[in-house]
Amino acid sequence: MVEVAQEFGIGCVRSPFERPELRSITSNEARHRKKAHLKQTILSKFVSRQKIRFNTLLRKYNLRAPDYFFGTALTGMIDEQAIRGLFSRMSEGITELMCHPGISDQTLKSADTRLKEERQRELSALTSSELPSLAKNLGIELISYRELAHYV
Repeated sequence: MVEVAQEFGIGCVRSPFERPELRSITSNEARHRKKAHLKQTILSKFVSRQKIRFNTLLRKYNLRAPDYFFGTALTGMIDEQAIRGLFSRMSEGITELMCHPGISDQTLKSADTRLKEERQRELSALTSSELPSLAKNLGIELISYRELAHYV
């Protein structure tokens, strides 16, 4: 990651370490897919073992990352309920939401990915007409990764 970031002049990278209280956020879909949710939660915990080494590399190579991260434990299971849960538990700082929105069309259905209909659900959640006003009422500013460099 460090080599690619340096080669392409990338200054901001993902820090994929979910805080335990964010891992506990659930969704309607996660309640139906308990085995998948458990697997993703365990993966999130396993990844967190590398946080100290990762942060050392960030400092050494002058890379920046959002303060917090959310999305591994609910990969393929993010819905509006999960985003509302994230909004209610966010701390001061920048939180990255990893998601996989998309349109479940024939091209996606024939693609080599396990996330198909899930992408449509995530797109619906992300484009909910209620979330921007909820974010604003909670003092949350929604930005894209493109804008991240201005904040980190």
